[in-house]
Amino acid sequence: MKRILVVEDDHSSEKVLRHIVRSVDENALVEWVDNAEKATLLLAQENSAGRRYDLILSDIYLAGNSTGLDMWGLREEFFPFTPVVLTSSISRNKLLSIIGLETRPPPFLQKPVPLAEWESVLRTYL
Repeated sequence: MKRILVVEDDHSSEKVLRHIVRSVDENALVEWVDNAEKATLLLAQENSAGRRYDLILSDIYLAGNSTGLDMWGLREEFFPFTPVVLTSSISRNKLLSIIGLETRPPPFLQKPVPLAEWESVLRTYL
């Protein structure tokens, strides 16, 4: 069974995203947290238990003190084998200006994300 961690503080999109995941993989397990702090704790617990997620989908701007970019920055140390796809309403150019042109950008989906793009990302990583 594939496991997806969604880090998103907009719960209005939860039902739709769960439906999209089920349309791609009906057996996938989706866990939802609303901030990067909760996600980081959950990832540390899973790592300690020898488990990992198959995919992390995270909004960039979240409730709390940390962002999706902060989580993405921790990936090498805490979850190097788990792909992280960031989402936001900002443009890709704005993302590149935030992280710097010398940094390889993460996979990114600009909101609102078309259904075909969600499905493509899910099929790529699941």
